[in-house]
Amino acid sequence: MSARRQASARRSCAVTGANGYVGSVVARRFRRDGWRVREMRHDGGFSGADDREWNSFSLERGAREDDLHGIETLIHCAYDFTPIRWSDIARINVDGSTRLFETARAAGVSRIIHVSTMSAFEGCASLYGKAKLAIEEAAARAGAVCVRPGLVYGDEPGGTMGALETLVSTSPVIPLVGTGRYVQYLAHQEDLCDAILELSERQEDLPREPILAAAEQPRSLREILESLAVRQGKKVSFVPVPESLILAALKGAEALGLRPGFRSDSLISLVHPNPNPNFGPTRGIEASFRPFDLET
Repeated sequence: MSARRQASARRSCAVTGANGYVGSVVARRFRRDGWRVREMRHDGGFSGADDREWNSFSLERGAREDDLHGIETLIHCAYDFTPIRWSDIARINVDGSTRLFETARAAGVSRIIHVSTMSAFEGCASLYGKAKLAIEEAAARAGAVCVRPGLVYGDEPGGTMGALETLVSTSPVIPLVGTGRYVQYLAHQEDLCDAILELSERQEDLPREPILAAAEQPRSLREILESLAVRQGKKVSFVPVPESLILAALKGAEALGLRPGFRSDSLISLVHPNPNPNFGPTRGIEASFRPFDLET
């Protein structure tokens, strides 16, 4: 066993949102590195039949101190995408996260890592980015470390990249927002886990500024879609569509109570990225992020 794994074997963490894409990846990776992992999950169908340690959890309901008893590090990945109005988003996600941080400190959790997003920045347009930015402020008050992943991808992608994979796989004709030249920064899921692991194990000099967890080499939305098509062995054609039309269609579906495969707010995040991302704090940690390969 490596020195890192020997050290990790003595550590414990709780991962909120462990039934989501990023949360499940983080929980699996920490467990693989020898950590004791308590999954805090929102899905009632999980039986724990494989002896994984878990608690039922939702941001709206909150956590009890007992749920975090004996936990050294809290990794907060949970986010409820169900609400679409700001008042509900703030009540569930922002207020819920704030209460979680307070409960974690009261329970004796010594380190909190908040997994935010690169969509969170001053002046961001999406409600998701604004909510995550507000959660970062609460996390800072609790002494937490904030990590802002870019567009996360891997062998079994979920989240926004999963939605893009599905889009490419279902039709040879893809509606492209405008020119599709909107810049994205991507993070392989294993590199993201490396960064979170390092921040969990670091003994001193914890960063106070958010860590941008992504490769510094930008890729356009069109390049990403073209690469996904190549990987799937598909030939696709792009049809430019004004952002306003796609946004109106998605919001119309959501207003009718439908849940389209791609959320209107996710579209806003994609086409209005941070124009000046600061990777300075990222260069202060040992983890590195591989460039998104456009050739395979």
